[in-house]
Amino acid sequence: MRETDALQKQIQAFETQIVESMEESEGVEKELADRAEEISTLDAKRAEALKEFDTQIAAERKEFEAESAKRHDAFTTLPTRLASIYDRLAQRSRDGIAVAEVINGSCSACNISLRPQVQLNVKKGDEIITCENCTRILYVQNREANANA
Repeated sequence: MRETDALQKQIQAFETQIVESMEESEGVEKELADRAEEISTLDAKRAEALKEFDTQIAAERKEFEAESAKRHDAFTTLPTRLASIYDRLAQRSRDGIAVAEVINGSCSACNISLRPQVQLNVKKGDEIITCENCTRILYVQNREANANA
């Protein structure tokens, strides 16, 4: 008798747990049904954002390829010595940039002030001048305007 009573109590406890689980399950299903529209809206927004992102990537890839072709065309016109120096510097630098503009007497890549003689040599443009600190090839934008100033 005692065993039967104990088993019946255990069965009732299990049945209570089952009923509670079913109620919880129904509540979750109801919430999913209520929020189905919100979920579909979010899915649509995500799909639209991904499509926009793919379009942007395609446009930027196209621009990159065009600029790479321009770079290749310009690179083929360089003298062999300058091309080899450029390649070596581009591979060695962290960001892959082998040239730096001289702005206000400083290298734009490492911001180190250049000696006056180096600045004059860069302005002349007769030879390849590299920065003493970052070893990038230095150039002056718009040499004619700077010579007149």
